[in-house]
Amino acid sequence: LDLRVTVHVGDGYWGKSGPIRQLKADGLLSDRTTYVHCCTLGDDELKMIADSGGTASVSPDVEMQMGDGFPATGRLLKAGIRPTFSIDVCSSNGGDMYGTMRTAIGMQRALDNAPSVETGDVLERIGLSVTDVLRFATIDGAHAAGLADRTGSLEVGKAADIVVLDGQSLALTPLNNPIGAVVYSAHPGLVRDVFVQGQQVKKDGALVGVDISALRARAEASRDYIVGEMPEAKLDGTWHPDLATQG
Repeated sequence: LDLRVTVHVGDGYWGKSGPIRQLKADGLLSDRTTYVHCCTLGDDELKMIADSGGTASVSPDVEMQMGDGFPATGRLLKAGIRPTFSIDVCSSNGGDMYGTMRTAIGMQRALDNAPSVETGDVLERIGLSVTDVLRFATIDGAHAAGLADRTGSLEVGKAADIVVLDGQSLALTPLNNPIGAVVYSAHPGLVRDVFVQGQQVKKDGALVGVDISALRARAEASRDYIVGEMPEAKLDGTWHPDLATQG
C-alpha cells in the first residue's frame, strides 16, 4: 500500500534478540520504516537501519520508566541516524514534547559525561546541543513521518503549523538563549497560541471550539471503565488512585 511503517525494537532484554538482523534477513528493512526505542539494539543493527535509509524515534521518558534501557540518542547519531521523538505511553508519562526534549538531552549528557566521572578527564566538548534537540522534535520528526515537505519548519510553501509561547513568562526570563529556553524551561502551560495549517486552534491559552468539561468527563469515564476491570484498585468500591497508578 506504499504506507509508512512504525515498529518497536530494542526495548529491554527482549530487544537484544536481533530484530533488525531478522528483518534484514527477510528483506524487510526500508526507508519508509521508523524504528522506535532502539535502546538495546547492537551497533551493527543501527548501521543496518542507517544503510537502509530508515529513521528512528526515541521515547526517553517511557524508556527509563519501563526499563527499556538507556535512550539511544547518542548511539543513533554516531550511526548516522537523526533521532526523532515520541511519547509512546501517555498514561505513563506526560504527553508533551517539552518534557521529552528535556529528558533526552539530560540523559544523553549524563551518558556523555559518564566516562569523565570515572576517570576525572574533562569532557572538552558536549556532543548534543539544544539546537539538535529542537530539530529532533520538529523537522526531523516531520521527515520520519514523510511530511518534511509540508511541515516541521517555517518556510514559504509549507503549512502554517505554528506554536506560540508566552515569552513574557518568568519561566523564560531572562531570555538569553531562545532555543535553550524552549528546550530546558518551556512547558505546555506556556503555549499561548497554536495554528494548524493556518487555522487557530488555541487562542490566548484556551483551545478553540473544544468543550473542556465534556472532554474531561470522557477521560474520567474511560478511566473508571478501565479501573473497573482491576479489582485491586477498587477494594471497597471507591476510587484508589495510588493503586490504579501502580496497576
